[in-house]
Amino acid sequence: MTTKLNLRQTLVDFLKTRPEERFTARQIADWIFANLREACEEKRRNSQQDLREDAAFMWQLVAEISANRPEIQKRWPQVRTTEGRPRQYYWTAASEAAEVAEAEKFKAAESGKVSEHDLYPLLCRYLHGEWQLYP
Repeated sequence: MTTKLNLRQTLVDFLKTRPEERFTARQIADWIFANLREACEEKRRNSQQDLREDAAFMWQLVAEISANRPEIQKRWPQVRTTEGRPRQYYWTAASEAAEVAEAEKFKAAESGKVSEHDLYPLLCRYLHGEWQLYP
């Protein structure tokens, strides 16, 4: 029995089972090729292109993953990608607003800059200490 490769659903299922882990399209294609070999071979046989070489077939898979990204993200908003290159795909239950807030917090901590809000506990400790000196 041959199995048809549903690339969109396969990508979503792959990411769902690995929440918050990030993968490039190439890494996903490698996993698909290694784990769904029969479906890949059928896809190769049915292709109009010359995909006899494994490298050519892998490039085709990577290109299809990338080309399907907008449709996948529209249908499954939990699938997100990073901005940089190579783009990384991941599954998250966090809202986009929560992800942005977390990224901003990380960026501020990484740069060594401290927000005004972060200084209030220090100010309170200082004032409390000063208040103790003058009864």
